[in-house]
Amino acid sequence: VRRITELSEITEEGKFEKLFQWDSRDDSIRLAKSSIKESIVLNRVADSKHISIDEVIEDLERRETILKWIVQNKIEDFDQVAEIIRKYYVNPLEVYNKARFAS
Repeated sequence: VRRITELSEITEEGKFEKLFQWDSRDDSIRLAKSSIKESIVLNRVADSKHISIDEVIEDLERRETILKWIVQNKIEDFDQVAEIIRKYYVNPLEVYNKARFAS
């Protein structure tokens, strides 16, 4: 069994900045940084898409909801998961609302 225990970014100076860390008490992933808004990568994503960091974070939260919905509903078929992802790229709010209200 493999487990991701942390997710870090590497800064331009070569230092590791921990973003998320596994919490063994409840087997969950927790935000390790005081604010995800400090993420170098997410700020670069925001800049490249000409959107705010808040919009990037909102999109990540929507994706998290959808992934949890997929797991809760035991959607394991590759084609079904791929179709949900495809629909998300076409109409993110429609897929998000389906997942949010079905939970």
